[in-house]
Amino acid sequence: MAVKQYALSHMQQKKYVIMVSLDVQGAFDAAWWPSILCNVRALNCHSNLYNLARSYFSERVAILHTNTCRVERNVTAGCPQGSFVAPDFGTCYITTYLT
Repeated sequence: MAVKQYALSHMQQKKYVIMVSLDVQGAFDAAWWPSILCNVRALNCHSNLYNLARSYFSERVAILHTNTCRVERNVTAGCPQGSFVAPDFGTCYITTYLT
């Protein structure tokens, strides 16, 4: 959000803005949920967003099911692939971490 604001203010002043972005492979695989929740709270996000995040991170289970066995494990970190909210929470986490 800080980068977006910086870019917008400079573009309004008719200045050039150049941005380099890195895609860190596996960055969301290790996203630790308590830290994300702490950062969402520290950003003074609306309580509805915090409650949504807390609900999103609660009671997650990974299941491996084959013809011969079924294994379930509780999941406490990372972001499920295809999740509609993962990029938003990741952005909050990374933005807070970097500032």
